[in-house]
Amino acid sequence: GGGVGDSAEHPMTRGAISGFRTDEIEPEEGRKARAAYFACVDFLDELLGDYLALLEHDGLLDNTVIVYASDHGEMAGEHGLWWKNTWHEASARVPLIISTPEHRRGELPARQIDDPVSLADLFPTFCGFADIDPADDLDGVDLSTAARGETCPGLDERPGVYTEAPIPRWGDGTEFRMLRTRQHKYVAFRGCADLAFDITDDPLEQKNLLSSADTSDREATMNDLRELALDGFDFDTSEALRLRQITELR
Repeated sequence: GGGVGDSAEHPMTRGAISGFRTDEIEPEEGRKARAAYFACVDFLDELLGDYLALLEHDGLLDNTVIVYASDHGEMAGEHGLWWKNTWHEASARVPLIISTPEHRRGELPARQIDDPVSLADLFPTFCGFADIDPADDLDGVDLSTAARGETCPGLDERPGVYTEAPIPRWGDGTEFRMLRTRQHKYVAFRGCADLAFDITDDPLEQKNLLSSADTSDREATMNDLRELALDGFDFDTSEALRLRQITELR
């Protein structure tokens, strides 16, 4: 798995390690856990294959769009961490595979889209496939045109996608809001030092761009990313909303 890198001593990383006592996991136990996780992935793949074979046999795939996604990833030992609720790629990045009848009939070629997208895009995308106009105030964009090999204006108009963790799960000040662009990831924290990575050159997130000497160009880029990451967002307002909602729920 990926190494720990410059973020190893970050308060959130230390909090996650302490919270799950991951430093107590022996190497052999970690290897068995990873093997079990890969076995679960293989088993799920087999189940999906059986399910799709049944749908095809009954003719139900002729007008069915298949979308495979997930709610989050699993650290599985990467960066010395397990579970989820972190900004790392292994936790925040999820699969999104779309298969239309046109793809399966060979009328559309398979293609890979490298622009970051969000689970918030799923509902407007479903609306697009169903030729239904989605509501105007949705955060997501309709990706159905991109899946059909056409231009997708929504992808070009937004700077990237966001992941939020407004709960101080790993200690005070570890709430974060992350902006993911095609090249960069910027993680803004409520009470901790921010982190930033060049995912293109540093896919294992080993070098925090904010901890090294900045050139003027890099400093301008980081400032722009931070501004975009916090655009329309305030940690104190988010915390007040969270506490009010918890009180109402109770």
